[in-house]
Amino acid sequence: MPVRPDLQLRHRRRQDATRARILGAARELVEEYPWRAVSIDVVARRAGLTRSAFTEHFADRRELLLALLEEVGAHLQLLALPWMTSSAADGPAALRRVLADLADAYVADGRLMRALADEATQDADLGRLYASLGAQIADDVAVRIRRDITAGRSAVADPAAVATALVWLNERFLIRRFGHRPLGDPAEAAAALAEIWLGALYGTTRGSGSVGP
Repeated sequence: MPVRPDLQLRHRRRQDATRARILGAARELVEEYPWRAVSIDVVARRAGLTRSAFTEHFADRRELLLALLEEVGAHLQLLALPWMTSSAADGPAALRRVLADLADAYVADGRLMRALADEATQDADLGRLYASLGAQIADDVAVRIRRDITAGRSAVADPAAVATALVWLNERFLIRRFGHRPLGDPAEAAAALAEIWLGALYGTTRGSGSVGP
């Protein structure tokens, strides 16, 4: 007997809700403990689930961490869209706003990002995915830089190399500021990053869109 579509939909929604509870519980726990101290049982209890309910969604802690990386990575790429899609004239101002939003994102998720960065040095698969995320963001940044060069707004000689350097500079700097408590000042962090990015890409720190000193 075929399963009714409405029952399938309800089951899917319950599964999605349970998965979201697990991910949310893991995020909460990373705020309180080092990742190495966050066991499956601890996550399951925080989510109000049994261990067997947890393993219906994630085989182990590693699979959970991979899911968290995918979730955070998608959010970071989404944050960059306002600059990526802005006009050449609006690029510097849009970049300032994106860097401010990025600093705020690390206020929320910096401890998780630190856990991901630390684990990426220990787990080859996670390390590849972590590096791949950085490379994808750098590729997107390089595309934007090339647009600005074509529009006469930037004079960067090697967009790919500069994009890679800037993206990984962000990662190290923001984890240092927000990867542990007490947290840094997001406005101060965003201003420092804006000075570096605007200087490198547009030859200005003012955000006016002008090229040159």
